[in-house]
Amino acid sequence: MDDDLRQALTALIRIRDDGNLVDRASDEGGYMSQGLEDILETIEAALDEA
Repeated sequence: MDDDLRQALTALIRIRDDGNLVDRASDEGGYMSQGLEDILETIEAALDEA
């Protein structure tokens, strides 16, 4: 995995973990949608495996 991509994805996961990532289009009104949560879990798993 490219180092720049790894850093960007790690930063995205960190933002999520800090509670600062929301899906403005979600039906829940700004909370993370299930789709976004699933995507982030997939990214996190890929980072753990790489």
